[in-house]
Amino acid sequence: MTNLRKLARGQPCRVRLVGICNGNRETTVLAHIKHGWYGSIKPPDIIAVHACSACHDAIDRRRQDVSVDEADLAVLRGLCEMLSYYVKEGILKW
Repeated sequence: MTNLRKLARGQPCRVRLVGICNGNRETTVLAHIKHGWYGSIKPPDIIAVHACSACHDAIDRRRQDVSVDEADLAVLRGLCEMLSYYVKEGILKW
């Protein structure tokens, strides 16, 4: 199985929050989507998006200059892009 965390390195940010995203591929990580997951347990790596450090901080609510609704919408769009990317690259079989 492909290591999705390693694959995130150097990738473009898929969240791209307007006025937040730094667009720096060197800071891109696999940011887990924690909706519906409780406590310190991280969801599986497939439930995550490539996010720059600034967008990652926003979706994890370490910075709050973007609304929860705006962050959630950007994460949903980013997850759809990620799943399409994984299928296109043969990482995820449909």
